[in-house]
Amino acid sequence: MKKTLIPIIIAALGLCSCEEYFELKGSEGAPRIYVECYAGLTDTTYIKVYKAMPVNSKASEGTAFNVEKFDFTINGSKASITKLDNTLYYTTDPIPAGAQLVLDLDTRETEPIHATTTVPAKPSFTMESSFVSGYTPMLSFDLKMGGKLAETERYGLSIREHVIMTYDNGDDPFEYYTDFAPIVLGSGGSLSDQLKYALMPMPSLYITGYPHSLEFGFYSGEEFQDGEITIATTPYDGDFVHTEYTNWQEDENGDWAPQDTVTVTRIDSLQVVVIKMSDECYGYVNALYNQETDVMAMLGLSPAHFAYTNVSGGYGILAGLTVAESPWYDLQDLMK
Repeated sequence: MKKTLIPIIIAALGLCSCEEYFELKGSEGAPRIYVECYAGLTDTTYIKVYKAMPVNSKASEGTAFNVEKFDFTINGSKASITKLDNTLYYTTDPIPAGAQLVLDLDTRETEPIHATTTVPAKPSFTMESSFVSGYTPMLSFDLKMGGKLAETERYGLSIREHVIMTYDNGDDPFEYYTDFAPIVLGSGGSLSDQLKYALMPMPSLYITGYPHSLEFGFYSGEEFQDGEITIATTPYDGDFVHTEYTNWQEDENGDWAPQDTVTVTRIDSLQVVVIKMSDECYGYVNALYNQETDVMAMLGLSPAHFAYTNVSGGYGILAGLTVAESPWYDLQDLMK
């Protein structure tokens, strides 16, 4: 009997939950403005504005606010701002590399916010590509940046893919873009050796206003070897240029029957994108990464924590970024 009770007691103790009481910071107090702006990426810069409420507030209290002042200056000159809705604004004024940006915003319901940032210099790079066949065939790109990088410089790396699919049955072509964070390979040795030390990409991030979305992994200058880095795509099998499939249609008896065979031709192009980030931008996206990968928080064993912010009087980010893009390369040419 004693031998039976011991396992039961141990199992019961294992099922008992542990509780930790902590005081949640920010659960009291007045509402504040939360902004998110990634400036310098394209000709259109979007600024998202929300009202952040204390945890113990009613949800309905955060649905409305009245903006009384909205100043966004570029090198001391006030930009023209267009309002799309109550939470989204944009400007088409040019934001050059090196620009000093200042955001000042007042509402009736919150205290004023103030944020500043500097758009970094545009990165420059040269690139060589190679296709490695084998069990895991993939494309790799050797990037050489314009000069040796400081360890504190912050970069994002992305590979953009453009796909056009045509059909020999007369259907309209289908076209789409996609972005993905590449694999960063280790240095030296064979591809298999480099893959052993590969830096897997950080979580992908989406930036409002960037054409076709922007998905990238982010890295510090210390991860570049004397200003050089090798990145790789996910594996390609090379068998997707022409694909045949059969159309199935329902006949008058309700049965599905094969119709015509369609040949699909896929035209695939790739482009490498290098993003340079301000310190504030890197601090923000790195904080998002830490939140998304907090395993203890997923298990309910970590208290809530805040993301990085450079907004005085509120929350969020005013970030500066610049982008350098390679030419488009035909995938079939790269794989020869």
